[in-house]
Amino acid sequence: MYIREFELEWLLKNYTNLQGLLEELNFEARTVKSERPGDDDEIYSRVTKHNVDGMPFATCRITDRTAAAAVDRMKTARELKKAIREVQNDIILVDIILSKLSIGLRTLHTQEQVLIEEKYFKGRTWKEISHVMKYDTRTISRYKDNALEKVMKITRISLDDYSKIKNLLEGM
Repeated sequence: MYIREFELEWLLKNYTNLQGLLEELNFEARTVKSERPGDDDEIYSRVTKHNVDGMPFATCRITDRTAAAAVDRMKTARELKKAIREVQNDIILVDIILSKLSIGLRTLHTQEQVLIEEKYFKGRTWKEISHVMKYDTRTISRYKDNALEKVMKITRISLDDYSKIKNLLEGM
C-alpha cells in the first residue's frame, strides 16, 4: 500500500526537515565509524599470548579478566557494526524518499510547482496563494489535487517507508 494525499502533504511540509535529517544521519554515521572499539590485533595478542608478528607476548598471562575483556571488545565491535548498518539503512531510506519527491515535483507543470512551493515549502494559506497566482480558489484547488495525484503516482512511497521516515524525523 502506498501513501495517500495527507501523508504526501506531511512529507512535503517536512521536506526541508528531511534534508536536515539526512545531514544528521550522515554525521552520525561518520561519528559511529570513528568510535572503533580497539584493534583486533590487540585482542589476538592478548588471547594467544603472541603478537601478530608471532613473537611471544611480553609480560602478561591470560586471565579470566583478559579473556572477558577480549570477548567484550568483540561484542562491542559487533554491536558497532550493527549500529553502522542501521544508520546506513536510514540514510538510504531518507535519500530515496527525498529523491522520489524531487523527481515527482520536477514532473509538475509550472503552476503546480509554484502552488506546491508556496503551500508546503513557504507555508502560505490558500487565500494567499490564490492572490499570488491570480487564480480563484477553485482553480487553485484543482491544481493542488492534480499535482498531489501526479506526485503520488510517480513516487510510489510505501506506507512502511513513510512510517519509518516519520519516526526518524520525530526522533530527531
